[in-house]
Amino acid sequence: MKRIVLTGGGTAGHVTPNIALIPHLQTLGYEIHYIGSYDGIEKRLIEEIGIPYDGISSGKLRRYFDLKNFSDPFRVVKGYFEARKNSEKAPSGHHLFKRRFCRCPGGTGSKKPLYSSDYP
Repeated sequence: MKRIVLTGGGTAGHVTPNIALIPHLQTLGYEIHYIGSYDGIEKRLIEEIGIPYDGISSGKLRRYFDLKNFSDPFRVVKGYFEARKNSEKAPSGHHLFKRRFCRCPGGTGSKKPLYSSDYP
């Protein structure tokens, strides 16, 4: 069976387009896995439709001063390695990602061909 990993998170606006693609991908014969943050809204939305979900560590780019700006880069690096591990656990032929914070570790951590549904 063909496999695809979808990523995206942070807001439902980055998850719902992936949810809209899932029925079509399933009719094309894809086994679908999803990578998102540990406790973001994407986890609940994806688990509700029965798609295997793997959480990874992620950070946020804030345009204002916040002490978390100093720790979030380390979360992104951690998420990168978690995504690589998940990529080996659920091998896929393709990896489709949406923008925002799960894209960086989830997309770049994958060892698979990457496709983006957003502008760079």
